[in-house]
Amino acid sequence: MHSLKILFSFFVLLIIPRYSAGQTLIAIKAGINWTNFRDVENKKTLYGTASYGFGLDIKGRKPKPIHIGASIEFLRNSFHWETTSHSGLGDTKPNGQNIHYAVEWLRLSIYPEIAFGKRFQVNFHFSPYVGIKLHSSKDGISWTTNDQYQKIIHNVSGSAKDDFVTVDIGFQENLGFGFAVLPYLVLSLEENYCFGITSVNKVTNGSLKTRSLSVFFCTSFIIPPSKSKEKKKSDDTPN
Repeated sequence: MHSLKILFSFFVLLIIPRYSAGQTLIAIKAGINWTNFRDVENKKTLYGTASYGFGLDIKGRKPKPIHIGASIEFLRNSFHWETTSHSGLGDTKPNGQNIHYAVEWLRLSIYPEIAFGKRFQVNFHFSPYVGIKLHSSKDGISWTTNDQYQKIIHNVSGSAKDDFVTVDIGFQENLGFGFAVLPYLVLSLEENYCFGITSVNKVTNGSLKTRSLSVFFCTSFIIPPSKSKEKKKSDDTPN
């Protein structure tokens, strides 16, 4: 419920100023997401598998190269986490896990965007983001070692809400290339890279930080459509 309140407030603050400013671009996007996690404690990377993501962007469209925009994205992270550790200083009895995780995030950002071109378009932005965890699950095994140095296997499955934090904070960059099929319709391909600065896991001393790459296909609608041609005709009409 708290996440829904944040989402509603986000859209209220976003949509009202955009429509009051005049022309607005609304982009619907979907694509592939790869999320890795940097293990800063052990100096290694946990590589994820390809998953999916989709989202919505709302941007101002004034006749300037810099616009204000905002995005909301749903991303699914899928990865294996295999690790071995010891329970205490000087303890030679290892514990470990080999677990597949699936974590779903709602990622929000507000950004200044630089855009060039009319028919062929290029856009870029760099901004902070906030990710809100919606759901997480796990499936695999963990093991412990008893006093007789025997490995004891435990099956692990179900919710992973106690393994990951609720909020992920970091920075993202976005680069897109578009083509204006019509004055009000733009098709584009966008690359998005995110670099987390906060730890997202609760277990093993909170050492994992996000590093994700997404590729989105976008369909954008400009509301209302450009009226530059109509304005030019009216200006050329004699009084």
